[in-house]
Amino acid sequence: MATPAAVARSYDRDSIEFGRIANLSDGVFAIALTLLVLNLIAPGVPADELSSMWRDLVPSLIAFALAFGLVANIWWLHHKVFATLDRIEAGMIAINIVGLAGVVLVPLPTSLVGEHPDERAAVLPFLGLFLVLSAVWLLFVVRANQVNAWGRPLPASTFRWLVVDWGVSLIAVVLAIVVALVSPVAALVVLPIASGLATVGSSRSGPERSDWF
Repeated sequence: MATPAAVARSYDRDSIEFGRIANLSDGVFAIALTLLVLNLIAPGVPADELSSMWRDLVPSLIAFALAFGLVANIWWLHHKVFATLDRIEAGMIAINIVGLAGVVLVPLPTSLVGEHPDERAAVLPFLGLFLVLSAVWLLFVVRANQVNAWGRPLPASTFRWLVVDWGVSLIAVVLAIVVALVSPVAALVVLPIASGLATVGSSRSGPERSDWF
């Protein structure tokens, strides 16, 4: 139940403030996704070295594809959640800003993974950042439910499904982190597989759940 104080500090969906927050979020995601490709730039390569250049770029290409897919998935979840909101308040804005700060950081560990995919010091920060991002967006949904910011009533059973789905995604990243302690390269394989299985499980959580997110 939203408190009167929370309602007083909130911005309705049709307000300029709500639109600015949504536009800022989309802009940050777009910039972060674009910056990922900068790790692949290799200007001034002689023609006789092109083959070796492409071989050398394979780890960076894989890191790019993995990071792009994960960030795009987070954007899609962010988009779907915002589509169901009727308003946004100070606590949700703060959590959203923290999440966007994490998204902006993604190109840094991605570049390190592309250069050193077999090093724990490169792979663990990459995985750790996505663990934090998943936790932040889960916190955003919990906060939205706490202040009842939805455009229509969210059934308690649907909210529980949502928390479980997000929890499974968190577990998938934790599993990849554990694997990275033994084999960083294997962790980069485990992460998309585990995340994909979590997404499939989410899509089968029932019509009531899929009608919302």
